[in-house]
Formats: sequence, structure tokens, C-alpha cells
Amino acid sequence: MSGSMKKNVLLNYFFIFGMIVNLFVPVIPLQGIYFYPVYFFSLVVFILWFYKSSVSEEPFIISKKIYYPSIIIFFMSCSFFFPILTFNTNIYLDYFVYELVLYLIMVPFFLMFNHLIINEKQINTVVLFSFGIFIIVGILQWIAFEKAITLYAFEDHVEPALAGSRLVITGSDPNVGSIICSFFVLYSLSSFIIRKSFFYFLIMLIAIALLFKTQGRTTIIGNGLVIFIYLLFFVKIKTLYRI
Repeated sequence: MSGSMKKNVLLNYFFIFGMIVNLFVPVIPLQGIYFYPVYFFSLVVFILWFYKSSVSEEPFIISKKIYYPSIIIFFMSCSFFFPILTFNTNIYLDYFVYELVLYLIMVPFFLMFNHLIINEKQINTVVLFSFGIFIIVGILQWIAFEKAITLYAFEDHVEPALAGSRLVITGSDPNVGSIICSFFVLYSLSSFIIRKSFFYFLIMLIAIALLFKTQGRTTIIGNGLVIFIYLLFFVKIKTLYRI
């Protein structure tokens, strides 16, 4: 493998890792401010994108996939300003800016899409690596290993996690943890159906077990609905069963 190809492969892994790093790496508190690991990856990806765009002879192109974060930001803005304009509620601008940043930091990844050729194997490798950390943390929290809980959980959620009532897994609170669980549930489900591999079925069962330990009821119901719809429309079953 040539040097340039190695660099491209490393960049691909860096890119994928940065996209999902918040799923398994804890938030870092710095003088009262919570620093998400994705901030660093987003900044590096933006610098690389800016450099590649400036030296490339190709026309300046932005990936169409950027409409994903754009739609999220639009609806988030609507949900923020609607009650202010209609019900004259108080303005919490700092909270809005904080939420806005959480979505804007994903924009560099969408800008970079056109400069990378990422294959399924690379994505799967990073996801399985992240799942390895996820399951280790989940098991340690399940047996009430305190450090595994305090490393991830915000202060208000440490005691319930230690008591075993609501685990946070690799999230900052049980609700965030349940959403992270749902990512692995749905990824392993689709991988199991596509690859017909028992390994992914086992991963799905583990992720479901940890999902129930978070007691994120809305996420559990949502996962059940999504799995039902997925099986109904995307899996080859008889039309009679669909009806």
C-alpha cells in the first residue's frame, strides 16, 4: 500500500471515529464547561476540508447530505422561537446557543463527504470497536463498578446508576444512554438481516438488554416501533403477513 493510500485509509478511520466518538467516549468537564470529544474531530475535519477545497482544481462542491443537520437546526430554531413569539416566554439564549453548537459541529463532516471514499468494512470496524467499549462500560455499570459510572454520568444520575435502577451506559444520563443503545440495536439488527450472521444477532440482544437497564421507556417503545416497521417493509415476508 502506497503512502498516499495509507493516509487516505487513516483519514477515513479518523472521519468515522469522529462521527460516532460521542457514543462511547465520556464528556470532559473543563472548568465548569462540558467539552465533547467530537469538538476536536470536527475542528480537524474542517481544517482538512478547507485545505483540500483550497488546493483542489475541482469546483467547490458541498455534499447534498448536509440537509440532514440543516433540517435539524431549522426545526430546533422553530421550537426555540415559537413559544417566545406566541406565548411570550423567557429567552434562554445561552441554552439555544449550546444546543446549536452541538449540531453545527457535525457540519464539517458533511462538508468532507465529497473528499472521501469510505467502504462498509471501515465503518463496521469502527462501529464494532465502539461497541466493544460500550459493552465493557455497560457490564461494569451493571455490576455497580463506581468508576465506570462516575466517568460518564452527570452528578444527578450517579446515585440511581449505582443503585442499579437506571444505568447511563456511555451516556451522560439514562435517556442519552438509551438513545446510544438504540443505535447499536438498530445497527446490529440491520447487519444481522443483511449478513445473516449470529454474531450481530448476539450484539443486538446485548444492546437490547442494556437498553432495558436504562429504563428509557420512550426510546424502548420507539425501538420496538422502528423494528416492527423495518421488518414489515424491508424484510422479505409474504404479503398476507404484511397485511
